Amino acid sequence: RIGLARGYHRRPDETRERFLPDPLGTAETFYRSGDRVRSLEPGKLTFLGRLDRQIKVSGFRIEPGEVEAALLAQPGISEAAVVLRSRSRTEESVSHCVLCGLPSNYPMVSFDEQGLCNICRSFESSRRHVEDYFRTMDDLINQLKLVHGAISG
Repeated sequence: RIGLARGYHRRPDETRERFLPDPLGTAETFYRSGDRVRSLEPGKLTFLGRLDRQIKVSGFRIEPGEVEAALLAQPGISEAAVVLRSRSRTEESVSHCVLCGLPSNYPMVSFDEQGLCNICRSFESSRRHVEDYFRTMDDLINQLKLVHGAISG
């Protein structure tokens, strides 16, 4: 069974607005998410859109009205409108470095034909020098024991 919170902590008005009696009578509360759906068959829902203007950008929920209000609160701004602009397919496409996982939309990152980012390529060219300084955890512990022994002995 999936649980549902009882409400918003110390926010009774929002709790009353969002946590409603279940219209089907099968649970204690029903969370009003703002999503519009249609039930095609038991357990299957089709997403139809939002009841409000909330949008999702890169996984973040954005309330355009809140952004507009923040803009209007700034000196010299008397009108504001926030709209979602659709990206082209090439803008939406994000790939990741095959070695470190860095996304292709990270600033100043480029990829080679093998999917390796320029940062990893740069590291690979200096790996031998780096490995001279960084060892395994055991090497570090042994070095610390040597130093500690020399200091305390």
